[in-house]
This record gives sequence, structure tokens and C-alpha cells, in this order.
Amino acid sequence: MELYIVDESIINKQSYYQFSLCEVNDCYEGSYDPSSSSSTSVTIPCDPYTNYDFLINEYDSSTNSLVNSFVGSALCLYVRREIRTLTESDLQSAMDAMYSLWKYDEDDGKKLYGNDYLSADNLAELHYIQAAWRDADHAHEGLGFLSQHIKMTNYFEQSVQLVDKSFSLFYWDYTIETASGIDISDSPMFQSSTFGSISSPKEWLYSEHTILDAIIPDGRWKHLPSEINTKFSDLYSTYGYMRAPWSCNPSPYITRFTADFDTLPTCQYIYEGLQFDTLNSYITNVRLDPHGSAHLVPGGIFGCDALSPLLDKGIFTSTDNMYSFCHTWVIHLKEFYRNHHITPSTNCYVENNDYSDPKNFQCSYQCDESDEAKEAFIDALDNDLYTSSMKSDMSNDDFESIREFICSGDAHHMFAGDHLEAASAADPSFWPIHPTIERMLQAKYMSGGFTNSSWYKTATDLDYVCSFTECYDQDTGEYGRWRSCCDGHYEDSRLFNFLAADRNSYIGITNGEALDLTNPRGGSYGMNYIYDNFDYRHCQSTDYDIDELLASYASSNE
Repeated sequence: MELYIVDESIINKQSYYQFSLCEVNDCYEGSYDPSSSSSTSVTIPCDPYTNYDFLINEYDSSTNSLVNSFVGSALCLYVRREIRTLTESDLQSAMDAMYSLWKYDEDDGKKLYGNDYLSADNLAELHYIQAAWRDADHAHEGLGFLSQHIKMTNYFEQSVQLVDKSFSLFYWDYTIETASGIDISDSPMFQSSTFGSISSPKEWLYSEHTILDAIIPDGRWKHLPSEINTKFSDLYSTYGYMRAPWSCNPSPYITRFTADFDTLPTCQYIYEGLQFDTLNSYITNVRLDPHGSAHLVPGGIFGCDALSPLLDKGIFTSTDNMYSFCHTWVIHLKEFYRNHHITPSTNCYVENNDYSDPKNFQCSYQCDESDEAKEAFIDALDNDLYTSSMKSDMSNDDFESIREFICSGDAHHMFAGDHLEAASAADPSFWPIHPTIERMLQAKYMSGGFTNSSWYKTATDLDYVCSFTECYDQDTGEYGRWRSCCDGHYEDSRLFNFLAADRNSYIGITNGEALDLTNPRGGSYGMNYIYDNFDYRHCQSTDYDIDELLASYASSNE
């Protein structure tokens, strides 16, 4: 601990100060002399929520007589800081501790650090089991998004703290990049000394790149391999990696196809997001603009030139329009899968392990060829897939051409990078993202909170709980409005049990409890960390002064 002066005006330059910090009879002492700006600090290893009494004595510099005393109490908590504010030593220590979760598998880690240790594979599985099911996404597309990710992030942080007790997960305020015009390849997040270098944004085409061009090229996680799915037989598909079942990404490595068709979230998105005044509307928004492209930009899409056969047929009016359509491809693909229009192969392989030519990617999407199923798929393509990127007079034959491209053509040659995957947590740069939006939530709470904090209760409400309140039941395959469609997004929802690979059992606290525990003004704050600040001064150079907005909310709620 070092004595930190909040208000210089209260400091007497003719005095010096001595302080002590005590837990029962264990005391630590330090000093501060304003005349020479010298100080001594104390380092105290402490457990969260340990209480300390502190005493500050002011002495006259000329007589050494006691002038004044100040007493108070202090509470030990972890502090989450923005990555740029860490000292180089602290940053590298944090990176080393994080890397241990990739270095030591579950068995070795438990031997070294205890039975609560979770490896990086365990934590990727934690995210995967929430997001990869055919019936629905139980971590993203609904009101549980923020709570579920707070809980998952805390599992990660707590496991790293078994390696290094001093570790506190830093956050990445990506609005600094957008406000300052910093290319993602220059971000402190993506350097060889942190999470590995990343390419500048581009269009990733087969004509110019191979998928191996997108692997992590350097640093601790150089050539990080993709985890094989050995635990979730219901989710096994394509090449066998722990990726979304609808993904045909054949890369044996974690991939980053840095996208040039979007930017990282901006100050505008945070500014506008903070203006939602009900809890439900706030969470509905925060998973999108203030957060989504933080995954999209480093994740990206590979292989948009695989659509060239449809361009040749005149379905797209230009190459740029073809690319524009491709950039949303994985969103549509997921819905085709969930609505049973496509079923990915389960025995895919790469001929001769040659990744330089997509002709070696032996994979496909299987489609029901009955007349009824064909008609249903074409209707879905007409209703859900058509965009202004296509010609205006699309015919039934044109949509049949798209269906054939998906079912028997090269549609499987287009896929997302791992940041846009159901197992996106396999990329280590995933973890500092969600503390950023938890910090945003705490800023909202601290400046006054919500006019309505109630949680919509059931999927049968007309109100919003999750994006798809109707789904195919995971067990029976019957389509309907089931409570299970929105599992993960209710106030009482908990995480699926990833340790047992069982979506029918649950672990941890509920969504509602997670929000209560992270609310600094709610009276039941229970996290073992706080955030360093709610400072968005970098946004003052834009038209969206978040500091001013928060100050106005705080003033109106006094």
C-alpha cells in the first residue's frame, strides 16, 4: 500500500505523515513527506473482504509534534484494471499466470494447484455447453447474456488465482482503439508479449490466403491448437474440433480472420447503451453494439470467394455485394442448422493434411431432399436470407440454386474465426472482453441504475426473454414454445454443468444473483473485485461524452 493523495489542497507542506494499517495485531507502516514528495509503501498480502483499521498521523516538520490524526477502515479487494494501465511487470506476470491454464491440463493442474483448478480446455467447454446446442443459444441470445458471462469470467479468474494469488483479470476497453484510431494489430491486446500478434483487418479470400495464415504467429500461444471435442457426443460434427456444430472450419489451430467490414465497439455504442433505462432493454442492447464486434473483428470470416458460383449466376449484383452478404453468412447458417434445414457431416477430413487448397476439405452439409423439405428450405431462404446484395427479381430457381450451393456445393468453405464460435473462450483473448461490459453495467448502477429492474419470467410472456421463444425440443425434436428454449436467460437460470458435460444439471449462482452481487449500490455487493474507475475521458474527443452523461445521471439521482 502507498499513501495516495486524492486532494492535494488538504496536504500541509509544512508537515509529514505516517500511517499504519492493521488487522487485529498485525500492523504495517509507511510514510509520506510532501516537502520532498518521498514516501514509503507497504505490500500486504491479503484475502478479499479482510478488514483493516488505518491510522494517519500528521506531524509538524519543524518540531516533530503531532498535529492531527485520522482514523478509518479499509477493505481488501481485487482491482480490475484496463490492460494499458498495468505496469509491464504486472502485465507479464498476469499473462504468465493465464498461460498456465493452457500449459497444464486438468489432471496436472489439479496436482499443482488443487481440486478447484480448471484448465483452458475446461473453460472452453464451459462456454461451449451453453452456446452450441441445436435448440437455442443459452448464453447469448437473451436476457441471461450478461449474467452468464459474468459467471463464466469469474470461473476463469478464480482458476488463474490458484496459480497466482495476486492475479486480477484486466479488462480491454476497446473504445480506446476506436476513439483514437488505433488499428487492432497495434492494440496492446494483440502483441507478441500479450495474446499474440494479429493481422490488420482484411478480406480473407482463398485466392489470396490459406487458413493457416490466420493462426496465432508468436508469443505464449503461438500455433495454439484447437481442442478436440471428446466430451459432447451430441455436439460432435464436421472435423471433430470443439467448434459450433454448424461450423466447417478445418483448421487444427485457433484462427483469427481479422475482419475489415466492421469496427470495434465505439464510444457512441457505450453512450447510447447507457441510456436504456430498464434492465431488460439494457441487457438486450448490451450484447449487441457495445460488445458484439469485439468478437467479430478478431474473429472474422474466411472464404467469401467460395460464393463465386452464385455471382456467376447473377444472384449477386457485384463482387462487393457478394462479400457483404458473406459477412453475415454464419448468422444464417446457425439458423438453418437450428431449423433442421441442414445437418453437417460428422466424418470430415483434409486430404493429405494439405490446407492450401479448399478442394482438400472433404466435408458437406446434408439436406433432406424430400419435396416438402426442399420447399420449406426455399421458403426460409426467400424470407430470411434475401438481402439487397442480391438482384431484385430473385426467382424460385435462384433460391433453388442457393439451396443446391448449400447442400451440394461449396458452402462449407465459408466459416468464422474462433472468436465467433460457440467455443470462443478457446481463444485466450476472449477473457478480458466481458469485464469491459460488466464495468459498463457497474457505471450504470453507480450513476443511478434502472427505472425498472424486474426480469421477464417465462417464455410464454409476450415480453422478451430470449430471441427464439419457439424451438425444437432437444430431446423430442418437437417444435413448440417450450420453457427450455430460453433456458439460461431467466432470472433463476444457472449455468449448465460443464464439469459433468450435462445440460440437464446446473452449477453456480443464478442470473439474478449475479446481477445483485455486482451492483455496487444494491446493498449486497459480493464480488471479490472492484473496477479501477469509470473513466471514459478518451470519448470526450468524440461527440459522445460518456463522463458527462454519467455525471448527469448521478446528479439527477442524488
